[in-house]
Amino acid sequence: MPIDVGVPQGSVLGPLLFLKYINDIATPLQSRTRLFADDSSLSVPSSSTNEIENILNHDLNHIHIWAQQWLVNFNSAKNTRYVFQ
Repeated sequence: MPIDVGVPQGSVLGPLLFLKYINDIATPLQSRTRLFADDSSLSVPSSSTNEIENILNHDLNHIHIWAQQWLVNFNSAKNTRYVFQ
């Protein structure tokens, strides 16, 4: 099947090309962003629930727009993990 977007899985250059493809996703985010392979996390160090909510909503909105622009689909079942410390 032809590949219209993305990076072929299992190719030698796949990991490098994938990182280049998603490299700009974290640039305008306000939260701490960790990218590792095809996994990512956002964290906001704050004691204010309102601040955390505002920052994460801003960032998730940006990620949604980025995904639409670059034709990326996220698995929503994997996007529901919250850790509060």
